[in-house]
Amino acid sequence: MATVPDYGRIFAPNFNVRFIRLRAPEIRRHYFIYQRPVLSPAEALDKLLRRRAARDGG
Repeated sequence: MATVPDYGRIFAPNFNVRFIRLRAPEIRRHYFIYQRPVLSPAEALDKLLRRRAARDGG
């Protein structure tokens, strides 16, 4: 037995389980995605070279 979010219902047929909706207590949660900016390899190299040039006075 497990308590899972409603979107887990799509997996029920794969695992031969049934879902029973909980009536109380109702739980509401907020989900967030935190993500660092990701640079492409070319952008990362450009950033590195610019920092080094600025540091070295170039």
